[in-house]
This record gives sequence, structure tokens and C-alpha cells, in this order.
Amino acid sequence: MNNQNTFGAISKLRKDFTSGWTTEAGVDLRTASIHHYRDVRDLLGGAYWVDAFDKFAGSRNTGPGDRIDYSNTNTVNWLGAYVQAERSNADGSLYGMFGYAKNSYTFVDDFKKGKDGGKLTVESDNLSGYQVKGGVSRNVTDELSLF
Repeated sequence: MNNQNTFGAISKLRKDFTSGWTTEAGVDLRTASIHHYRDVRDLLGGAYWVDAFDKFAGSRNTGPGDRIDYSNTNTVNWLGAYVQAERSNADGSLYGMFGYAKNSYTFVDDFKKGKDGGKLTVESDNLSGYQVKGGVSRNVTDELSLF
């Protein structure tokens, strides 16, 4: 099973100027919680399923709806933003863009023990990155452009 909940907001603002420039800015803020697990669906006439993967419960008899083999939760948090500008006319175009993102991740294993005896938990630091793009094109003729 993979059950996911995602919440957030995405916003974009665009402005066209009379000088021929178009600018755009946007923000993306989201968080997601993703649960991965396997569960008992049908005992096919049996009374129970024996599962020994949960290090907290040990070997146990499970029935329909019980999680077996693995059960973990990942969380993903991200914040992104960008700005861009473009100017186009019959002679050609100019384009520039800058974007930035910061993400973090966690992993919690419900069936494995961590060093502290609780659920195994792994957390990332905040990971950030950026991108820069730009370009220029010049229309030489109606059929030929240089980029």
C-alpha cells in the first residue's frame, strides 16, 4: 500500500509591461506524508498469518487489516521559488530565470528499532539548490534565427 497526503500552496504572478518585457514570479510550498506498508487481505481459509518482521512485537499472529513485512512513513517538505523575465519582438528575444529550492526528508520504520530503542528514524538536513537559465535569440530572416 502507498497512502499519501500532500498539502501546500502554489502561487504565480505574471506581469506584462508595455515595453515588451514579461516577468513572472512563483512560490511552491508543500509537505507530503507517504505511508508504505503491506497488509493481510485474505487468509484464504486460514485462521491467521504469522509475521516475524516487527522487531517491537516479535513473532505474532496477524489477521485481515494487520500490517506485515514492512511499515514505514516518509515525509517530504519543500519550498521553491523562481523569477523570470522575457522580452520578445520581431528582431528576437531575451530570457532569464533564477530558481531556488529547499527540501528536507524523514523516514520512520515502524518495524525496525533505532539505536535509541525506538522506531528507526532517519532525517536529512535541509538540502538546497538553485538553477539559472538564460538565452538570447536573434532573427536573421523569417526562416533563420541564431540562438
